[in-house]
Amino acid sequence: MNYMAKVESLFNNNIRPGIYFIDIQLSTDYLSQMAKKHNFSLFYIDGASITDKETFFKKFSSAMKFPDYFGENWDAFDECITDMEWCRSIGYIILYDNFQVFATADPKEFHKALNSFKFGINEWQEENTYMYVLLKGTITNEYKLRIEKLSSVW
Repeated sequence: MNYMAKVESLFNNNIRPGIYFIDIQLSTDYLSQMAKKHNFSLFYIDGASITDKETFFKKFSSAMKFPDYFGENWDAFDECITDMEWCRSIGYIILYDNFQVFATADPKEFHKALNSFKFGINEWQEENTYMYVLLKGTITNEYKLRIEKLSSVW
C-alpha cells in the first residue's frame, strides 16, 4: 500500500483504531487536509523536548486544547482524551512526532502514556468514534518490541 493509500485508509475505516508506529515519511500538511475533509480532528505534538511527564502534559494539553481545569496527571489526561467536549469530531488523530525522546528518557512514564492512549481509543470505540495515535520517530529495536505489544507497525 502506498503512502497516500495508507493515510486515506485512516478515514475510510480500513484501519482499526489504535496506536501505530509509523516508519514512512508522513506529510503533516496532507494529513491535516485529509482530516479536515473527513471531519476528523488532528493534533500534532512535537515531542523533541518531552523528557518527562510534566512536559508531556504541557505539550499535549496545549496541542489538544484541554480545559483549564486539566490536572496534569494520568487520571486527568485519561479524562480529557475521552471527553473532548470542546472539540467534537467523528474521529481523532494524534500525531506524536519524536516520541522516542520521552520513550528513551523515561520509559516507565512513556508506557503510562501508551496505556492512556489505549484507554482513550477503547472508550471512543464504545461510542463508534475513531481514535488513532500515530507514533512517528526513530527507536531502538529493544523499545520497538515493547511498543508493538500495544500497536502495529504501519
